[in-house]
Amino acid sequence: MRYIRLILTMLTLTAIPLASHSQGYWHGKERKLRYTPEGEDFVIVNGDKKFNRALYGTHTAFRVETGDIPEFGLFMPSMGGNIQLGLIKGGKSLWLNDAEYIRSIYRAGSRIYEIKDPFIGSGKITITVLALADAEGMVVKAETEGIASGIDLVCTFGGASNKSFSRNGDLGVDDPDAFALKPEACENNIYLINNNTFTVEYGKGTKRGPRQTTGIFPDGAQLKTASPYAMTTTTDVWKSVSVDNRPILVSRIPVESAKNVIFVIKNNDGTQLTAADLEKEFNKAEQRRQEVAGTVKITTPDPYFNTLGGVLSIAADGIWDEETACWQHGAVGWRMPLNGWRAAYVGDAIGWHDKARQHFDGYAASQITDIEPTIPHPAQDKELNLTRAAKIWGTQMYSNGYITRNPNSTKSMHHYDMNLCYIDELLWHFNWTGDMDYVRKMWPVLQRHLAWEKRNFDPNNDGLYDAYAGIWASDALQYNSGGVTHSSAYNYRANRMAAMIAKKIGENPKPYLDEAAKILKAINTQLWLPEKGWWAEYKDFMGAQMIHPNAAIWTVYHALDSEIHTPFQSYQATRYIDTEIPHIPVLAKGMENEGYQTIATTNWLPYSWSINNVAFAEVAHASLAYWQAGRYEEAYKLFKSSVLDGMYLGSSPGNIGQVSFYDAARGECYRDFADPIGVYSRTLIQGLFGILPDAMNDKLEVRPGFPAAWEYASVATPDISFDFKRNGTTDSYKISQNFGKELNLLLTLKAQRESITEIKVNGQKASWTVIESVGYPSIQIDCKKSGTYDIEIIWSGSPLDQPEYKSAGVKDENWNLSSKAKVQKIYDPQSVLKNTTQKGNSVEGIINGETGHRTLFVQLKQGQMTWWQPAGIEVKEPLTVIYNAEVDNLLFTLKNNTNRVVNAQLQINMGKKSYAQSISIASGETSPQVTIPASAVRFGSNHLTVTENGKVIFTENLINWNLKNDSPVYEQVNMDKVLNASVSQIFRNEYLTPRSPYTTLQVPKQGIGEWCHPTLTSDIDDSGIRKAVKNNTFDTPFGIPFRTVSNGNNIAFTTLWDNYPSQVSVTLSGKASHAYLMMAGSTNHMQSHVVNGTVTVVYKDGSNNVLNLVNPETWAPIEQDFYLDGQAFSSKQPRPYRVALKTGVVSRDMEKDMNIKPAEVYGRSIRGGAGIILDLPLNSDKELDRLEVKSIANEVVIGLMGITLMR
Repeated sequence: MRYIRLILTMLTLTAIPLASHSQGYWHGKERKLRYTPEGEDFVIVNGDKKFNRALYGTHTAFRVETGDIPEFGLFMPSMGGNIQLGLIKGGKSLWLNDAEYIRSIYRAGSRIYEIKDPFIGSGKITITVLALADAEGMVVKAETEGIASGIDLVCTFGGASNKSFSRNGDLGVDDPDAFALKPEACENNIYLINNNTFTVEYGKGTKRGPRQTTGIFPDGAQLKTASPYAMTTTTDVWKSVSVDNRPILVSRIPVESAKNVIFVIKNNDGTQLTAADLEKEFNKAEQRRQEVAGTVKITTPDPYFNTLGGVLSIAADGIWDEETACWQHGAVGWRMPLNGWRAAYVGDAIGWHDKARQHFDGYAASQITDIEPTIPHPAQDKELNLTRAAKIWGTQMYSNGYITRNPNSTKSMHHYDMNLCYIDELLWHFNWTGDMDYVRKMWPVLQRHLAWEKRNFDPNNDGLYDAYAGIWASDALQYNSGGVTHSSAYNYRANRMAAMIAKKIGENPKPYLDEAAKILKAINTQLWLPEKGWWAEYKDFMGAQMIHPNAAIWTVYHALDSEIHTPFQSYQATRYIDTEIPHIPVLAKGMENEGYQTIATTNWLPYSWSINNVAFAEVAHASLAYWQAGRYEEAYKLFKSSVLDGMYLGSSPGNIGQVSFYDAARGECYRDFADPIGVYSRTLIQGLFGILPDAMNDKLEVRPGFPAAWEYASVATPDISFDFKRNGTTDSYKISQNFGKELNLLLTLKAQRESITEIKVNGQKASWTVIESVGYPSIQIDCKKSGTYDIEIIWSGSPLDQPEYKSAGVKDENWNLSSKAKVQKIYDPQSVLKNTTQKGNSVEGIINGETGHRTLFVQLKQGQMTWWQPAGIEVKEPLTVIYNAEVDNLLFTLKNNTNRVVNAQLQINMGKKSYAQSISIASGETSPQVTIPASAVRFGSNHLTVTENGKVIFTENLINWNLKNDSPVYEQVNMDKVLNASVSQIFRNEYLTPRSPYTTLQVPKQGIGEWCHPTLTSDIDDSGIRKAVKNNTFDTPFGIPFRTVSNGNNIAFTTLWDNYPSQVSVTLSGKASHAYLMMAGSTNHMQSHVVNGTVTVVYKDGSNNVLNLVNPETWAPIEQDFYLDGQAFSSKQPRPYRVALKTGVVSRDMEKDMNIKPAEVYGRSIRGGAGIILDLPLNSDKELDRLEVKSIANEVVIGLMGITLMR
């Protein structure tokens, strides 16, 4: 019910009916718990997915595709064949795919099928599939138990076309049946059969061909060619002959109960196998699988987590490439070298430091060292419309310090700043290994990188760094030389660590210390929003240097990961994710609803790839941030939600994919993607288990982040073994370290009770200290160096108190907190309270903070423990209005959020046709329904004012585009003198000045698009609206006319670019109760949830009314329709009317009227473009002077086409 209430509240407060939301890719589709955990296995019975789990073996692109049923595909790399299994007994047959009972098991690195069917009697057949240990091929083992006699196993192989796929046959982006047997794929396959072996040559004339594959079956197997058209039954295919030059291979092998059948199909690499080698090949493959899968071993009370060690290890192995000696971008799709993003964290997190070093060495060799930056800023690419840097050697970007795309090569320029992630991963490698010889070797790489970052992205030396496609969310992410939190945080950590390293190796640390201090000061003074409690996404460099407060989750998690935070900032910033970032319920049939939710990366509109997605790496990194903030329960719940979403509810068992099923634009896609693999490794090892080495300083901190209910948990990696157990009030930890050297252990623990009776380390009493922490008390045990630790903690005293306080209130109300613990101090960074006092066990004050979710901190002491207790307070307006914006009358109720009775006067609108009535609402109650007479309502915005004792306590615009104006008198304003363009000109201009003087990513010169789509445009065609004009009047279906023209200029554009003025003014006169506006212009996702421009009506007395043009509520991109689903894509107000410029259609449903596909999230183009109709309530008692339109945001164009006053 909590979820239902939350959604209903959201709908009523925002006044957006569900029916107006587009139905996206996943909406309304019921999910089910597909896979269940059994030990380390993922299990499904009678599943229906084919080719959904890849098995990797040789650190190449080769893989075996397996499914929920025993049908397989080979990627060699390209379509290398389909394998199916069946049975023949006498004249009867059975394809194993059709067996009555198929229990499919994914055991990390292998697929196992337990098959039962009346055809085989009361027994079963177990099929195990593995990738070969040292060749590109598969080995299949069939074990029988209690089966009927006289059964033969049939295996078909065919369809080796050598065809390439768009994304290597990956999930969600290629045909799900990409590896199915297709007769046309068998064409020109040439088979050579020699007793129990075959060789097939295929792919002649293809890009990768010709190729050869060989198969080895047990002695006694019969092999023949057959027809792919005869696959109805196993008997049919065995009896068939090949036709149309489209053969397949069929083998028939007698099987006996308790006997094994093994066969191998592999790339013909010159190594010859015989039937005698088959069992050895299977055993080698299984041994290798066990070795790799056993890299990380996890045991917890949560069965859904106990599978993670094996799948993480296998996935990490799958993204390693032996030839290039580096981590690939993906194990399946995007399998290519990439030095950016977060894959390279995995090597150190799971103890594969040698592989990590190969990766880092390869890209260190790709750093430019001999090209001076001789070409000054900005050096933007003119062919790509100035949106990104020109790929020219010698520019500030493509010169010394830049790291190229491919390892061991300085040839390949790329359009990302992949230095940032690479260097951060390298610094973590230093932390994990502490190898100072290697640190010295890599010191010049770090130096050159820091100099490169500084000259490119902080050339004005203000301490804030621009972000140039430096993180996963990079496509379409462009800051126009702004000061960005996440990139500044990266550079802070790199400089801080460089200073520490410099001191250790005899270099000068001062420049790096100074730079780190400058960055931190700039972030805290310019990007941290103290009254809100989070970091802004960025601050504009151009224009008015506006702050963009609606941060993405990457802003929060990179800030915490780079340690720019205090404990108070980290708590507040993660609360921002709690309350401001869209949460999507993870629900499934067969899974208990325990409040699982995943999150979107932002709430920005309109959609563009990587801007607003549900991506597994992003959710996991946010989970890590919660662990770093000490919010263990929330971290665990968020991470588990993502694990369930991808690994158990998803199409592929144990998948560490890129994009979630809940992503409205893409849906579930990609398997074992490198970015989330790297993040999952850190989230598990450094987050859940809290293993944080600082080997350069001979330290190892272990800070377990378990849920409170867990009474045991263990993890083992090549670096460390950790085992925790709780027995009543006694906790024990057994820790063995296997780093390159022994490290001093700091064990940081969440206190369980108010006191500690005793702590012993290896049988000896040990001292401990309470350290500053938020949310609960933390203790730290400083252990001496040792290879192994046996630590016992005996807790005593009372459980720690949870203070009582009211979690919501209204400004100027009294607030208090009471606790059994003693209050020590109060820290109120958001100024939530005023007149605050503390008395022993309580705090009192008056609510004073900004409306919204706020936090203050109270330091408590109980027994031996001291900690900062956060108190979350939602500061509400005195009243909440609840109404339906999609009915044809104005009805609403008011909820009293105060702690007292509200006796007040409400008034709708101003002037002669206003409506007023008295209301009385008890505390916490909702008023009876208020019905506004039709004579008093306005089409569009109806201004509600509530006064009490002569003081305005609440105002709100109630927007309803289904109402009608009563006996209106409209006057069209003649603004011909200020018209300065045709609306169709908007994207035909070149917006050349002002532009940043530095290298950056920015809107292309045509005023639309982003750096990934630099030549994108939209043909704005206003022919329809011009044709509809009669006598300089455009009539709307709701009766409001607008003055516009059939020929000539029809819009007054404003912009901060020099093409048009930044502001225009239209003279007004007389009095009016309402202004209706026909407007058009541009906006983009980087200007979401901020004021793009303003419309201001100024009265003769100097007062004014202002309409803020905010994307998406009151401002929309001329070229497209917003996708809204009430989840990741939401608006706080109902959709306004749009005017289709090419057709003259006026509609609030562009999706329907302009034939936009409901499931379309990206683009949603409106053919010919569309304007927008807005309104502004006015004070009809005042004389009008003028109307001003002003551009506020950078890189947008704001245009006014018509004004109509209602007198």
